[in-house]
Amino acid sequence: MRRALTPFRLALAGVALLAAAAFLLWLVPSDSYIFLPDRAHPVDPLVRVQGGKKPKGGGIYFVDIFVRKASLIERLWPGLHEGAQIVPKSALLGPGVSEKQRETAALNEMTRSQTIAAAVALRAAGYRVRANPTGALVEQVASDAPAAGKLLPTDVIVSAAGRRVQSPADLRRAAA
Repeated sequence: MRRALTPFRLALAGVALLAAAAFLLWLVPSDSYIFLPDRAHPVDPLVRVQGGKKPKGGGIYFVDIFVRKASLIERLWPGLHEGAQIVPKSALLGPGVSEKQRETAALNEMTRSQTIAAAVALRAAGYRVRANPTGALVEQVASDAPAAGKLLPTDVIVSAAGRRVQSPADLRRAAA
């Protein structure tokens, strides 16, 4: 009579069970976010200044950080990805801020950053660049403030109390 539960079959079943558990832990999202750094990229191919010369040696590099919900296995073992950092939802999303609103705010921030970077590069190249303030940037909103859920980070306030707002000082005056 053959034995149904041989050590080999038990070991095989254990390995299959571990693989299934790891697969499920990989698929199921956690309530935390993971910051994943990409490799360094040179800025040279992205910035062009008319009459500019390509630098010799060295250069300026940037690193993308990808932000997404962490899976349960990444939450349990953040070392799966080199340089990754696990961040709790409460540290990334303010009260009343959804994931979609966070993504929109990040895109707004990137657009603003690109505009500022272009102005800085042109100034460094000797061009005269004129910057005109266009409002007060919202960086964060207190959860108990009347504006909570209405104003979001990266919103720009351009008028308040019927007055044009060009700077944070203008906003403070209008609020007073």
